[in-house]
Amino acid sequence: MQSLLYKHFYGVYPSYELCLVGDKESVRKDLQTPSCCKDCEKPDFGSKPHPFIHLGDDELQVYPLVQQLQIVELNRLALDHKNIWNYINPSLGNHTMGLVDTSVAPSLEECGHGISTNFGVVAYTGPQPSTCKEIRTKVKLIEANAGTLPAETLASCANTLHNKSTSLKECMKCWNAVLQEQDPNNRT
Repeated sequence: MQSLLYKHFYGVYPSYELCLVGDKESVRKDLQTPSCCKDCEKPDFGSKPHPFIHLGDDELQVYPLVQQLQIVELNRLALDHKNIWNYINPSLGNHTMGLVDTSVAPSLEECGHGISTNFGVVAYTGPQPSTCKEIRTKVKLIEANAGTLPAETLASCANTLHNKSTSLKECMKCWNAVLQEQDPNNRT
C-alpha cells in the first residue's frame, strides 16, 4: 500500500517523503533545540520554508480517492494512543501521516527527532533522550503505557532502570531495545 503512496506523493511533491507528524508539530519548532542543527546556522536556511505537510483526514479531499482511503486507514492505525509517538511527547499532538522536506529531514534527525516505525516511515516525536536520566524516565513512561515489557527487554534495561548504569552507551542500548519493542502491529 505504501509504495503506491510513495509513487503518488513523489509525483506531487518530489522533494518530500512520507512520515508521521504530530498535528501540532512544525519543522521550525522541532529545530529550535539550541545548537543542534548545523544547517540551521546557514544564512539561507531561515529564508526557506520547510513545513511539514499534514495529511490528516481533513486535508485529503484534494487527492485521488485511492490515496485518500489509504491515508485514512494508516491514520486510523497511527492514531492509536498506545503508539509511542502519540505519548512520548504529547505537546506535539496526535500523529498522522504527513510529508517532510527531504532537505530538512537530516537536520531533524541530527537534532534527535524521528524514530523508525513499522509503517516504513519515520515518526517525528521530538528530541530523543540524551542522558541516562532522560532514558530512564521515558522507558518508565513507555512501560506505564504499554504494560510490562518483555523479559529480554527488561534484562537489557535492568541497570538503566535501577540507576546502576552511568554509561550512556548502555542506556542507549536499553532505549533502542525498548523502541524496537514498540511495534503497533505486534500487540496482543
